[in-house]
Order: sequence, then structure tokens, then C-alpha cells
Amino acid sequence: MFVAADVCKCLGLNNARQAMVRLNSADVISVRRTDGKRGNPNVNTVTEAGLYDLVLQSRVPGAEA
Repeated sequence: MFVAADVCKCLGLNNARQAMVRLNSADVISVRRTDGKRGNPNVNTVTEAGLYDLVLQSRVPGAEA
């Protein structure tokens, strides 16, 4: 599982929430609870398939490579 916000940041996708909506599949998106985080301890995560979908959405040169 990969933290969606971190993946989006690396790929130059400014709005992680909007990127997650475009994935639109319960197969690749889940919410995980993290310990020790103040406020909302839940993070959006994506599977490896979701990671590849986000890479293909990215406009960063060389992202697909």
C-alpha cells in the first residue's frame, strides 16, 4: 500500500483528493488508520495498481519511465 498524498506529491499532482476521485475504484483505494498522528489519523492509500494509475495521470516528464 502507498500513501496517496505522498505519491501525488512525487508525481506533481497538486490535488490528491481529485486524483483519488479519478481512480474511482474500491479495488485500488482504501483508508488506513495510522498511530501517533494528531488530528485525523486516517490516510488514503492506494494499491500497486492504483499507483500505476496515478503515474499514468501525471504530467511529470519521465513519470511513466
